[in-house]
Amino acid sequence: MWITNNSGKNLEDGYDGKRYTFVAGQSLEVPTVVARHIFGFGDDDKRPYLIRLGWIYKSDDYDSAVERLNQFSFSSEKPGQPVHSLSPVVDTEPVPMSKRRGAGKVQLVA
Repeated sequence: MWITNNSGKNLEDGYDGKRYTFVAGQSLEVPTVVARHIFGFGDDDKRPYLIRLGWIYKSDDYDSAVERLNQFSFSSEKPGQPVHSLSPVVDTEPVPMSKRRGAGKVQLVA
């Protein structure tokens, strides 16, 4: 899971004894369980996560906390990479054909 911090502030948090720093303007690859623990990824109720992050101090802070959360994007693919890319081997090498099968020959239908 790739998380991109599109905000102007770094965010540092941890899970299972490991610290993760989400640098402003950069993407970081983390296990999905980390995305769920820190940001509530996959959970409809974000309030407990926003409180744990310290983004909600009182009930009036919810809307601004959600705006801040929306500055983080989540992707299963590395940001900036084509979604469907071919292997470099396929891009540069022709696909080998068996010579025993008469590769490239066409049979005419009568």
